[in-house]
Amino acid sequence: MAGSLGKQWIGKGHELLFGSRDTDKGSNSLAEVLGTPARLGTLTEAAEFGDVLVLAIPHAGTSEAVRAAGTLTGKIIIDCTNPVGRSSEGMYLTTGGTTSAAEEIAKIANGAKVIKAFNTNFSPLIRSGGRIGKARSDSFYCGDDNDAKENVATLIEDAGFHAVDVGPLSMARYLEPFALMIIQLKRLHGGGQDVGYQLLVP
Repeated sequence: MAGSLGKQWIGKGHELLFGSRDTDKGSNSLAEVLGTPARLGTLTEAAEFGDVLVLAIPHAGTSEAVRAAGTLTGKIIIDCTNPVGRSSEGMYLTTGGTTSAAEEIAKIANGAKVIKAFNTNFSPLIRSGGRIGKARSDSFYCGDDNDAKENVATLIEDAGFHAVDVGPLSMARYLEPFALMIIQLKRLHGGGQDVGYQLLVP
C-alpha cells in the first residue's frame, strides 16, 4: 500500500518520507514498486516530517506504530488497515460492531485527526490509478474533522479515484466489513485484486 500510494502521489508532486522499522528491508521493497530508491526514515522521523501520515501496515502493528511515531498533535492519520483474522472457515473481523479499527486508533493517537480511507481499495488498483479500463473506481472515506477530510479527499483524487465521503469516523464500522465483502466478490467472480466499485446516484 505504501509503495502503491506513494507512486501515485509522487507523480502528483507530493513530497514523501516513508517510515519503517527496518530501513534496509523497507528501502528494497519500495524500490521494487517505485522503480527508484525512496526517502526512508524511522517511524518517528516520518511522523515529524509529514502533515498527513498513512498507516499502510498490517492492522496488528498499528498500536506499536502509533506509539513509536511520538507526538501526533495536529497530524492527519489515514488509516487504510483492516482488522482481519483468519480461521478454518475463512476471514473475519477481529474488531467491529460497536467500534472499529479506526476508532481504536483515534483513542491512542492523541491530538491526531484520524480518517479512514483506502481500506476498500487494493494495491493493484491503486497502482493502476484507480481505473479498470475506462472505468474510474470510487474510494470511500470517513472522519470527524471536515478540514482533514478535505485534505484526504484531495489525496484520494490524486491517487486516481473518485472520493466519496460516507460520514463520521464511526462509519468505519461499516467500511471495514465492506472490505471483506469486496474480497469475497473478487473470489466469487474470479477477479484479481484490481476490483473496484462505483456509487451511482440520480
